[in-house]
Amino acid sequence: MSTVAFKVSGREVDNVSGQTTTEAPDVQAWLARMVEAGAACAVIEATSHALVQERVRACDFDIAAFTNVGHDHLDYHATWEEYLEAKARLIDLTARAADKGVEKTAVLNRDDPSYEHLARRPIPRRWTYGMTTASDLHPLDLAITGSGSRFRMKTPLGETDVTLNVPARFNIYNALCAAGVCLALGVAVEDVGRGLAGFEGVRGRLEPVDLGQDFRVYIDFAHAAGSLASALAELRPFTRERLIVVFGSTARSDHDRPGMGRAAAEFSDFFIITTDDPLSEDPSEIARDVQAGAEGKAPGLDFEVVIDRRAAIRRAIEIARPGDTVLLAGKGHERSMRTARGSEPWDERAEAEAAIRERLAVS
Repeated sequence: MSTVAFKVSGREVDNVSGQTTTEAPDVQAWLARMVEAGAACAVIEATSHALVQERVRACDFDIAAFTNVGHDHLDYHATWEEYLEAKARLIDLTARAADKGVEKTAVLNRDDPSYEHLARRPIPRRWTYGMTTASDLHPLDLAITGSGSRFRMKTPLGETDVTLNVPARFNIYNALCAAGVCLALGVAVEDVGRGLAGFEGVRGRLEPVDLGQDFRVYIDFAHAAGSLASALAELRPFTRERLIVVFGSTARSDHDRPGMGRAAAEFSDFFIITTDDPLSEDPSEIARDVQAGAEGKAPGLDFEVVIDRRAAIRRAIEIARPGDTVLLAGKGHERSMRTARGSEPWDERAEAEAAIRERLAVS
């Protein structure tokens, strides 16, 4: 159960609820479906909102795993400390859950600023992961390319070779985290390595769009200043020429609009500000708020404002040159655009492919 989809025995249903963690009755209904399908394990993406609102209180967790804790949702949690405390509830829930024969374990990102806070929570077993030997799970002989990585994974239960066929350092972190979860459940370390080799990525998370064009195009869900900066930083080492990004800011009040402008200004070579779920707000006003953060950047020279997202994507594809990378940020896997008119169908990948085909037809 995740932001993207619900998956049971190979059958996948898009999560169109607007919630990463659905309401408690829906969570339990999906767990019941998993039991009926014969599933032995369930994975739930649990948000800070869900933990505070007790949507997963009735779940007897065995493992609490944490990736990176960003600065989202500070409209709901008044402070960063309050946000961390909400996240830490997952460890508390896990530590006191019913014993099902699996040692209660927290898998923590030692390289993340949240680590010290989360590590203070008591739980029978705690494993860490990260890029250095200070972590229980870490990579050795790491080689990173534009399409993936290779390394030997050191774990508390042995070593194994890992090949990841998905790009970016965050996927290495995610692989280490997933490995920790699997090992805690009793999966053999060699089987973990083989499983990671078959991972093909998640829709809308640095998802490549390749129709044979001589520039790279990626779709990513990055919709806040920090995640936008991170996505651009991931792509920079593998971009021979310009790094172009198309993005907007949503109507949500907790998103730092000028911060997104600063991130694009600092980490890209050219950016296009556009629309992303404006709801009842004026998209042009949102764009002006974003533009305010791009101090020192000149319209037309360093960036453009193209309010219509379809036109913005086509503009980015139109100006891309051989060796460039184009990042379409914000919508990711989502299948709708929420405007003052309501929820309208949207498919970022389909729009990107259409724009690329138009470009290739002209070339």
